[in-house]
Amino acid sequence: MTSAAISTLPHPMIGVPLFENPLDIPVLTIHFVADENPENLGDPRAGLEPTNHWSLFLATGSASSVRVEVVPNAPGSPGMVVLESKRCAVTGTTPDVLEVIIAKKRDKYILAPVGEGCRFWLHTVVDDLADAGIVSRADAVETQECLAKYWFFPKGTGSVARPITKGTFFG
Repeated sequence: MTSAAISTLPHPMIGVPLFENPLDIPVLTIHFVADENPENLGDPRAGLEPTNHWSLFLATGSASSVRVEVVPNAPGSPGMVVLESKRCAVTGTTPDVLEVIIAKKRDKYILAPVGEGCRFWLHTVVDDLADAGIVSRADAVETQECLAKYWFFPKGTGSVARPITKGTFFG
């Protein structure tokens, strides 16, 4: 973690654990990624079907990216937008994407009481990015269609429609 990256953060609701890159690096491609759910399980105690946690990856090089995700706090408390440098094999710059998130107040979000809501957050953010011209409207629609599904493990074994649990934007 570098002090330069921390000192340039635009808003206190954005965290930077394990962040190694400056925030002004160019973004080559934007990827919306579903985490694997190896057991294909939900939370039967809460009556929840399986789901994937979703993140936004801003590819900054052939082997580096910035992961942007919303994570829950205590039920009913605002979640936090987290930035994390990732080593892995996204148009605009990191500040362009973060500027849209902050301008649209997407950093002010409470996940659903069951702890879900990342898919709704990304569904909204991709619309905002399309409105800002950072992604195409066609790509935004395709992303939203993917977000509305549960993707089985292992990869390539299909998907099923899964209602998107909505959190609440505030402020």
